[in-house]
Amino acid sequence: MIIQYIGQIRLSGTSKKTGKPYDFVQFHYVKDDPSFRGRATAVKNLTPSRVRGLDDLVPNNYYEAECDDEGSFISFKPVKS
Repeated sequence: MIIQYIGQIRLSGTSKKTGKPYDFVQFHYVKDDPSFRGRATAVKNLTPSRVRGLDDLVPNNYYEAECDDEGSFISFKPVKS
């Protein structure tokens, strides 16, 4: 899948509700969506240790996102826009 990377924020801490720790990246991107006229923005929560090259991404650049069997991003390869 080709995406346009917008940005990310890392969130970590302890859940007030369950008391369990959490650590994930909220990943923002733009993708083609046949049900949407134009391109749609999307957000995925990613586990940083499971995604190669996450820290090397440049905002507004295009990448080919490789996904695992569950649809989670696992790596990114730069592409020309």
